[in-house]
Order: sequence, then C-alpha cells, then structure tokens
Amino acid sequence: MVTDLKITLKIATPAGPFEGTFDAETKVHDVIAFVVKEKRLAKEDEYELARDGESLDPDKALSTLDIKDGDVLDLVASGSAV
Repeated sequence: MVTDLKITLKIATPAGPFEGTFDAETKVHDVIAFVVKEKRLAKEDEYELARDGESLDPDKALSTLDIKDGDVLDLVASGSAV
C-alpha cells in the first residue's frame, strides 16, 4: 500500500528531545537508526523505541502500530551494556 501519510513524532533520547517527521510506512528500526545518527548517539549501543514503557517491534511500520501524528516516544538504550 502506497501512502503519502506523514507522522511527526516527539522522541525523548539520552541526548535530549528529538522531533522528526516520517512516512507512516517507515519501520521502527529505520526511525531508531535515523534518530541515533541525528542525535550522534553511540552507534555501538543497541536502542529500542518505546511507547508508555512498551517496546515497539522494530520490524513493524509506524502505521501498523497505531502510532499517530504528535505521539511521544522514548528511545532507550538496551542490551548488555545497560
């Protein structure tokens, strides 16, 4: 399904707040990679995107997770280094 729907997200990161607009079909792992690059976070760390404390499936598109324009998410470091 091709869509021009855009979703603006506010994301809390270890390096401060980030706000960006993504296609609704963008996968969570692509959002994470973009924010890590933009905020210059440590690339060797692993990150998860979460909403209300629940980790989002990295292989799902934003539109399939009922993510809406203006939602606030958290980018959190995960893995053994945390």
